[in-house]
Amino acid sequence: GRGGAAGGAFKLNNKTSTVKISQLPEGMQLSDVESHFGQFGTVVKSDKTLGGDVVMQFADRQAAEQAILKGKKISSDAEPLQMQWVFN
Repeated sequence: GRGGAAGGAFKLNNKTSTVKISQLPEGMQLSDVESHFGQFGTVVKSDKTLGGDVVMQFADRQAAEQAILKGKKISSDAEPLQMQWVFN
């Protein structure tokens, strides 16, 4: 037969569980961001960038999706956070 392996030998997994969080309130600590997003699932790692954004990896995609859907308000008086997927 022709073309035996076509169709799935190299599946690209677009299901990242890493999220970039921007527009954090002035002076917000990484530990505050981690505890806020920890309510949506296990945070595997998080890093603050030089620009003040946070890149956060969740244990699974579902937790990351919940964080994006429900985590935009980090405090009642803060502007909504900006969040986007990070594809490594």
